[in-house]
Amino acid sequence: MTELLIIPLAILISSISWFFIHRFSIMAQLENQMEVLLFNEEIQSDYCYSVIDSFSAFVPRKCESCSKVHSIFDYISIFNFNESCSKRNPLVLLSSELFIILLTYIFYTKYGFTYPFIIFCILILFFFVITIIDFKYYIIPDELNYSGLILGLLLHSCLTIANHYQWIPKNSIIALSRDQFGFIYSISGVVLGAGILFCIAHIVSVIVNKEAMGGGDIKLIAFIGAFLGYKTALMSLAISSLLGSIFGLISLVKSKLIKKNQGYTTIAFGPYIIFATLIVMYFGESYLIDLYIDFSRYWVSEYTQTGY
Repeated sequence: MTELLIIPLAILISSISWFFIHRFSIMAQLENQMEVLLFNEEIQSDYCYSVIDSFSAFVPRKCESCSKVHSIFDYISIFNFNESCSKRNPLVLLSSELFIILLTYIFYTKYGFTYPFIIFCILILFFFVITIIDFKYYIIPDELNYSGLILGLLLHSCLTIANHYQWIPKNSIIALSRDQFGFIYSISGVVLGAGILFCIAHIVSVIVNKEAMGGGDIKLIAFIGAFLGYKTALMSLAISSLLGSIFGLISLVKSKLIKKNQGYTTIAFGPYIIFATLIVMYFGESYLIDLYIDFSRYWVSEYTQTGY
């Protein structure tokens, strides 16, 4: 695979992403509307969830703007500069294509056409859709999380079988060490990553007496753990907590001082998990752990020398 093939690959990833963003946006809007009616006691919970469960983003639906059923290729920017569909803004599509081209190129120069790069291409499609939907609607669709979770478990199960029967040549692009794949590697990422986040969310919810974290974020960590194992899942969780805390404090100050309300605010935590995961995928767990240890030693050394 040459570097020139990164451009059509990234454009394809972008068009598929926007295709599903449009589909899942309709579902997210429906879910938000139904939850408002449920909160106002205008409908019953059984009816609310039956309507939501009956909706599938994978079913073709007409565009609200142009009343057409779009294909994946309709979301390529070059085909939309003469179109009048508000759901397919060519400048937005072009910007996302350039962003994904840059991100894909960065990972390609790091790993080449190897197993980590293939995994990145799969994940960036899921991650891009989840980021846009979560920022706009504060919802991570279960269909995305469950699809990623099942795909990750199936992939590692197939690799376990292939390795057992020695079907993977040692010089293959998917040749891996034993600690980089396998069903146990995958399931441990699901259990440890999602389990720890669930415990944290439950404890915080009890303390503040309100829901502290959506179930979509917990399922997202399970999805990441299924693909990348427990080390990446836990490290991504730690880094995302730091990032989320920084931006959460900014939002809290804005909410309390500028908007003059009680100081409670809602943040989309999924994008921080995704950004942290990309950091861990690129630099690797070992490098980040060594960096943290070096920083800790430096901080302790400075503390002991100054006496504060």
